[in-house]
Amino acid sequence: MKRIKTLIIGAGRGGKSLLEILSQDEEVEIVGIVDINSKAPGIELAKKIGIPIANNWKDFLTPELGLIINVTGNPKLNQEINSLKSEHTELLTGPAARILWNLVQKNRETADVLQTIYEVGLMLAMTSKTEETLKEILELALKLSNCPAGSIALYDSKRKKLTMKASIGFSENFSRVSEWEVRPKGLTSSILSSHQPTVIKNVKENPNFNNPILLKEGVKSLIAVPLTIENEIVGILYVDDFKEREFKKGEVFALSLLANQAALAIKEARFHEEIERLATTDSLTGLYNHRFFYERLKEEIKRSRRYHLNLSVIMIDLDDFKAFNDRYGHLVGDYILKEVAKKLKRVIRETDVLSRYGGEEFAIILPQTSTKEAKCVAERIKRSIEEMVLKNENTYLGKLTLSAGVSTYPFHGINETELIGAADKALYVAKNQGKNQVVTFGDLKGEKITFLENFKKDRFGE
Repeated sequence: MKRIKTLIIGAGRGGKSLLEILSQDEEVEIVGIVDINSKAPGIELAKKIGIPIANNWKDFLTPELGLIINVTGNPKLNQEINSLKSEHTELLTGPAARILWNLVQKNRETADVLQTIYEVGLMLAMTSKTEETLKEILELALKLSNCPAGSIALYDSKRKKLTMKASIGFSENFSRVSEWEVRPKGLTSSILSSHQPTVIKNVKENPNFNNPILLKEGVKSLIAVPLTIENEIVGILYVDDFKEREFKKGEVFALSLLANQAALAIKEARFHEEIERLATTDSLTGLYNHRFFYERLKEEIKRSRRYHLNLSVIMIDLDDFKAFNDRYGHLVGDYILKEVAKKLKRVIRETDVLSRYGGEEFAIILPQTSTKEAKCVAERIKRSIEEMVLKNENTYLGKLTLSAGVSTYPFHGINETELIGAADKALYVAKNQGKNQVVTFGDLKGEKITFLENFKKDRFGE
């Protein structure tokens, strides 16, 4: 393949950009670049990549020269070139040269965007948490669109609601908005139905825009791109500006590519989170499982040790649960366990960690909680279970009670094994003393361990 011998006249910004792109084209041979300014950007680049330079274009004039690109904009120079060049040499100048330069610029920008999108795809593939993934996506979206603010909201099609998952560049009041409903005929509804980027250069001119929160933030223009997985919209990526502006086609194109990567990344992150959830969750009750409880207790003990805090554990066992299974069957027994799990979740605090320990046993970690406080929680749980009305298809199933054992770090143990063992002993006593009661490890005769003794063991290994 014969390469086109090409001369560039003018080594300013335009000439330098042409040199960058054309020097990498296999069909083009740059024979030289010319400029009267020896320090022009294109001259400096030519020196680095080994392209001949001169201050007089005639130095490169030969019959084999196929193309001269004049980016100087000098009409007299065009006349001189036309009078001296070979009839086989094409001259590209004026508007044609500017068009070529613009195409080169767009090509370079597109190449940069594609490279960035490719790199972000690799980066997002390494992120397994949805929250982290969305933050990375949003940061890149603002960079690609040259916008100062933006947000990502995930869409629940069943509830017809959007939930804010990431935001940058807004006030604290905006960040506190957790979720909102999709209004019929509103802007969000329009975005979700279009499946294409929505570009608004002036929100006041858009009839669908009626968002008092964004107006209060001072948003004047925006791009909203749906995030789609297998033809299902799972969220919206917003980039916002606080001034009216015309968004470039390249910016919209870049955000569309990013949205595709973002949707795939969200899908992958959700998959990993679901795998993790299944590994740490009891399938029947939806509570944490034994494995998660044990690992979390180790972490909470480390935290309590570091900050000199109390930590309590409650072990719970449903009284005479086997009788329910024997009388009504395991399906009814499973139903009861699920109802108990719901009740327990309503009684404890959000900071407490509730798990199904095994069979009809449940376990609770109560951070920053003394023995006295933990016993009060256990008594409240006991009463709530006693008050439950258990029915199955209008059949009254009878009353349910529980027994509970309580232990506290560092009084009754300084590691997970000791704390669980102490709570278990207290639970065993509660069972043997008639059931339907709460016993703390400190109540047991002969089992009291002073705080000072455990403190020494914990801090000094004595």
